[in-house]
Amino acid sequence: MLWRSVFYMEYLGPILTFSAMYLLGKRPLSFTQNVVFALGVIHFSKRILETAFVHVFSRDSMPFSRALINFFHYWVLFGALVGYEMFVHGTDAGYEQHWVVLLAGLWLVCQFFNLKCHQHLASFRKAKPKTETSGDYQNPSKRRAIPTGWGFDQASCANYMWESISWVLFSVLSRSYSSYFFTFCSVAQMLQWALKKHAAYKK
Repeated sequence: MLWRSVFYMEYLGPILTFSAMYLLGKRPLSFTQNVVFALGVIHFSKRILETAFVHVFSRDSMPFSRALINFFHYWVLFGALVGYEMFVHGTDAGYEQHWVVLLAGLWLVCQFFNLKCHQHLASFRKAKPKTETSGDYQNPSKRRAIPTGWGFDQASCANYMWESISWVLFSVLSRSYSSYFFTFCSVAQMLQWALKKHAAYKK
């Protein structure tokens, strides 16, 4: 399956399933529940826009088995399970409104830094390539460089760092078991990717 198509389906799915749980949820919903819903939709909408306008893919296709795992991770673990616990079951963290605003604000800051990391990484691959006849030609979609700034001076994969912090904040805000489980699975996967990329940077 084409990488870009998989990404679109990956990120549209949780918006639809999360929204379905929200619409089926018990009423009235609290301020915290409404903010959690908004953050979930904002996050995956951001990912769709990044897929369309930021990311440069070094591979053309993804194995179907891998795509199914990704769909399960986002559609079911996040969209269905977190959505069910938050809205249908009716989990409410019980925070005072100012704490919700603070946690949501920190989440937005981390998402912004994550976006800037993605733009920075994409800039390496979008840079004008050397001419194919020069002998130094390199396919721009496979170009690699050591990133700096936006957290890369503190972590080799700052994009994963900001993403991980975002999900921890989301879990603290929602106080749902399914959200903590989704965050654990996501961070564990990002840690594996980060270790591989760190090892590649050291070569």
